[in-house]
Formats: sequence, C-alpha cells, structure tokens
Amino acid sequence: MTVAEKPIANTAATLATVLDAAPIGFLLASSNGTIQHFNKYAERLFGFTKQELLNKNIEVLLPDHIRDAHVAMRNNYIDDAWPRMMGTGRELYAQRKDGSQFPVEIGLGPVDIDGVLHITVTVVDITEKRQLEAQKKSQLEQSHYQELMELSSPLLSVWQGIKVLPLIGTLDSIRTQDAMEKALTCMAEEQIQVLIVDITGVLTVDTMVSDHLIRMATAVRLMGGDCILTGISPEIARTVIQLGVDLSTLHTRSSLADGLALGIRIIETGTRL
Repeated sequence: MTVAEKPIANTAATLATVLDAAPIGFLLASSNGTIQHFNKYAERLFGFTKQELLNKNIEVLLPDHIRDAHVAMRNNYIDDAWPRMMGTGRELYAQRKDGSQFPVEIGLGPVDIDGVLHITVTVVDITEKRQLEAQKKSQLEQSHYQELMELSSPLLSVWQGIKVLPLIGTLDSIRTQDAMEKALTCMAEEQIQVLIVDITGVLTVDTMVSDHLIRMATAVRLMGGDCILTGISPEIARTVIQLGVDLSTLHTRSSLADGLALGIRIIETGTRL
C-alpha cells in the first residue's frame, strides 16, 4: 500500500486541516447559534481568532442593526433546515471585529453530528465582485449615454455647406457641451459654412445652456462660419427673458424652414451675417 492509499486516521483533526485549507470562510454552528468551528480563512475575513469566537453567538459576525432580527430567522431555518444559499435576492453584509462591513454570499447546510443537528455556514467575500459589477454598470451607462448623445444630437446635411443640429428633449450643460464639440469638429473636418441649431423640440433651457449656445455661435463665427438658432418656442422665450439671458448676439429664426432659407442665401451670395 502506498502512502497515498494509506487510510486517513483521526478524522476530526484531518477534517479541520482540510477546512483550514479552504479558500472560503467556513463556520460550524450549533442549533442554538453558537460557533463550534471557525476556519483560518474566516479568521482572515472577520479579524477574529478561533479562540475569540468559539461558543459565541453567530450574530456577533453580523451588522448590529440586524442581529436581533437574525435570531428569529435562524430559528426559522432550524425548523426547516436544508442546504441553500441565504438571502436569495437580497444584499447581505457581514461585520468584522473592527466594526467594518463587507458584502457576502452565505451558504447554509444542516449536518447531523452524533445525533445532534449542526449548521454549516460558508462565507464568501464578494467585495471585488461588487466592484467589478459597479464598474461594468458604469461603463454600460456611459456607453448608453454616448449612444443617446449620438441619437439625440445628430448632425444632418441639408444643403451643400449647411448642417442642421436638431436638439430634442431636455437640455443640460453636459449634453449641450457635447453637441457643441461635435458641431465644431464637423465644421473643421467638412468645411461647413452654416450651422443651424434647431431647438424646436427642446422643452426648456437654463442660464448655463443659453451660455453654451452663445459660445457655440461665437466659436462658429471664429471658424469662419455662421450659426443660426431656430425654433425658439414661446415658453423658452419667456424663460430666457425671465432669466435675463441676452441672446441678441445670436442670429435667430422662428422656424427651421426660415433658418434654412437664410442659410441657403448665405451660401449662394457668399455674404456673412
């Protein structure tokens, strides 16, 4: 018989050694919630030593505000114990010795030891998993936002040398700034002479958005082009007046059709506004 085939003696000690080598937290609790075993990985997770926790209630490892409620949940589990993950669909947190908390996934399983019911508890720290999920969510939201910006602020070619930038919905400073940068880049790359900014579909504007529109028109003129603002609704006109915003430096027309007619005249005559 080889060494590898030699029967394992002292099962309890061997099992403790195996559990200490596991890369997850492992606890063994009695049916009344006292901790009977606590592996080395759990010591690292929680900051307690095994000696500090033996025969202590398992609630010591939970955030203070849920300890009392957990006693009832623990008793309910004992009444119908079966292997399962704890708190499916809910965010679970454990608490370290220093009082700090961390997100966890917890598995439960009943085990009969010498005719006495015990509960095995596995604890996995999912802090890194949560961080990766949050990072992916942020990247996805940013991607969706960029796609929305592309869809909500398209540059349309309507005549040789003329582009229309239709703005729709609610404007904020970020969206307006994005539209301005896109329009100026397009003017430089495609030698656009007239940019028509149509705000017929805009719900409202504030002082900062108005400032961006003025800056856009100024930048277009500095690049040798003309900027025409069209589609100012009565509601937006009243808001602009109430805010005391001066749009007199902008060339405006009541409708996109009027703005386009002015733009074509500029192209055909070669005159500047």
